[in-house]
Formats: sequence, structure tokens, C-alpha cells
Amino acid sequence: MIRDLARLKGISTSAARTLVFNGGYQIYCCLDPDIQTAVDNIYEDLNAIPRTSGTQQLQSSIVVMNPYNGAIVALSGGVGEKDRNFPLNRATTTQRSPGSAFKPIASYGPATELGYITPNTWVRDESYITLSGTSWFPQNDGGENYGLMTIFEALQYSLNTVAAQIVDKLTPEVCYNYLIQKLGVTSLVPDDCSYAPMALGQLTNGITCREMAAAYCSFVNDGVFTYSRTYSLVTDKQGKTVIDNSPSTIQAFSPNTAHVMTYMLENAVENGTGTEANLGNMPVAGKTGTSGEYKDRWFVGCTPYYVAAVWTGFDTPARINVSGNPAARLWKAVMRPVHEGLPYRSFTYPYLGPNTGVFGITDADLVLPNNPSASPFSDYSTAQFPGLTITGDYQPEIYVAPDTSSNGGIFSDNGMYSGNQPQNDWFSNNIVIFG
Repeated sequence: MIRDLARLKGISTSAARTLVFNGGYQIYCCLDPDIQTAVDNIYEDLNAIPRTSGTQQLQSSIVVMNPYNGAIVALSGGVGEKDRNFPLNRATTTQRSPGSAFKPIASYGPATELGYITPNTWVRDESYITLSGTSWFPQNDGGENYGLMTIFEALQYSLNTVAAQIVDKLTPEVCYNYLIQKLGVTSLVPDDCSYAPMALGQLTNGITCREMAAAYCSFVNDGVFTYSRTYSLVTDKQGKTVIDNSPSTIQAFSPNTAHVMTYMLENAVENGTGTEANLGNMPVAGKTGTSGEYKDRWFVGCTPYYVAAVWTGFDTPARINVSGNPAARLWKAVMRPVHEGLPYRSFTYPYLGPNTGVFGITDADLVLPNNPSASPFSDYSTAQFPGLTITGDYQPEIYVAPDTSSNGGIFSDNGMYSGNQPQNDWFSNNIVIFG
């Protein structure tokens, strides 16, 4: 607010600070006292902060936002009790590499908006992939590759190889400009306009919790990005408006793209890398992030009510030796009481769209291999086949193969296993429908 006042009046920040403290100004802040209390109850209690091996105290910052108006309703810039005025605020000023938490806003979101991918787009997760714009190609965390899969699954498992292929289709320049022009990111530098920073979030300087929370808000608010704000209005002692800090917005994504992203990110929390942030009583759509050498751990999560970004790490960067993801655990510890008593809401279900074929894999290319456990099938719930009755306690997965001619005699039309291949658990516990 002091910087805003300095710019408005054309004075120094020192002079603006004097006006704020001595000029009789009334500042209407966006703080929600109840949510700030929920943050303080965790962040001021060092016993509530995940323990790590090593001599440094694990630090963390959090920004909680109302995604519909850009209000920062609570934040904390560090752990432990406050012992000074104006301490280091890691939530708004400290920049750290976001790792895979960057993927939804730098690659998956823009690529969905521009029509390159849908959740049903097929892509190969292989080590031998060659990109068109660079000789660089990353490994997945753990070094394994999983073959043919959908974009939906690739985000669930946070595969680096797929993020790199998405950036290759978009180009790093498109990703970089999208972040700056549509999502309010200000921490990037020209060197970040490259493959590794855009695909893996390995940024030159990093990004702040505040920027990450604000960018993710667009997924909840029908694609509308709203610049984050800590106050809404400043008046002088006569009650006249000095600064009107009403919401400022950009249509970053179409509503359906935003809904696609919450759909995929909700799956990432329920079945992927973000399970530690699952609230149980309210949908959570979010993404974990880990920087190189495990020096930073992130979780940025959305509910239909709020968005919060959490960073964890050390003030002197070092490997974090800890069980699980401490950022996801802190996110849950804060957001569970915040959502207590709130009526249940769900995210809007999107139009998912077809396979785009952008990675050279068309529906006609999808044939049934001998190992269906790794097969290119579309996965459906029984709810999408109302005429199909399942008896017994076991609820099978339902898959759709492209046609009956390519099934190799393994399956009968619209039925269970009916071939001369060795029967296994996958064959006997799942259903294939040929369509």
C-alpha cells in the first residue's frame, strides 16, 4: 500500500510511509481474522511444523486468497512467534523455484487454452523422445517411464517428459509470455524463457507464494485472473478516497479451460502426488512441486472457496530430508479448519474434448496390445453406461477399445475376457466395450 501511495503521489516510499502513519489515513484491508487465526495457530507453533533432519529450522510461507476478488485473506511469512516489526516476509518477497507446481500455469493451462491438449490427448512417456527446439530432455523423478498415456494421467503423476513435450509444442516463448501477460507473474527474467524453466519450474530466481496463489485463482474463477491485493480502499481523515484498490482482472483462460484444469488437478490430489492435502469433506484441486535437489517443496491448492500456496524450505537452501511433502501437510493443517462448517461445493465439470493428436497419436493408432494393463484405453465410470449392470461387491474399471477387429481375440464384443490368452486378474476384473 505504501508503494502504491508513493506512485500515486509521486513521492518517495519514505514520505509515503510518513503519510500512512501520521496522515490520518483509513486503510481497509482484505484480512479475514478467522482465516488468519487458522494460519497463525499452525505457523506460530513450531511443534506443528514438520520435522526434518539437520540443524536449520524448516521455514514456510503461505498465502490464502479469495479467488473471486483477489483478496489476500491471510498469510504468513515464516514460522515461529513474531519477535520484530517488519521481519522477512517469505510469502511476498522471497522467490524460490516452484518445481512441478509451475506446470499447470506454465504448460498445461496454456496448452489447453490454445487447443493443443485435452485430458484425453495421448502422449508417450519415453526416454528416447526428441524435442524439435532443443537437444535437452528431462528424466522423470525416479527415472522411470510409463509408455503411452493420456494428458490426464501425465499430470496426475507429474511426468517431466510430458511437460517438456507440451512446452515444445507451445514454445518456451509462448509459455513465458502467457505467464507475464495473462497470469501476473513478475518474478521471471529473460533467462527463464527456456525449456527447463518453463517445463520444470527451475527458475533463475524463483517465484513468490503470492504470485503462485494468484495464478491458480484463475482456475477457480472461470478463468479470470485477478491481481492479488491486501487492501481494498484508502481514505483520508475527511473520508475522501485516496486509493480505490478495486479488483483488476484479466481473462486468462476460457471458463471451460479453467474447469478442465480443476478437473485434472482434483485428480492429482485424489490419486496422484497431492494426496496429503486431501480434505475429505471438500474438493481440493492442486499440485505439488519440488525444486532441484529437493531444496524447495511446494503445494498450491484450490477449493471452491479459497486458494492457498505453501512453500517450505530453508533460509540457506539445502536438501529437505523429510517424510512426505511438508507443504501439502501444512496446507491441509491450515485449510481444514478454514473449511469447517462451510456448505459442500464442487468444481464445475468441464467438456473434456477429444484426443487432439498433437503428439502424433490418433485414435486410429490405438490398438489393443497383448498387455491390457498398459493399454491405450479410455477409462470410464459405470455412471457413463446406465444400461450396464454390475453385480457383486467388486466395481470393475470399464475401458473402451477402438474396435473389435484389433482385439486379437482377447475379448468378446462388449463383454468380459473371452479369448485364448492366459487369463489374469486384469482380464477377469475389468470390462472392455468396443466402440
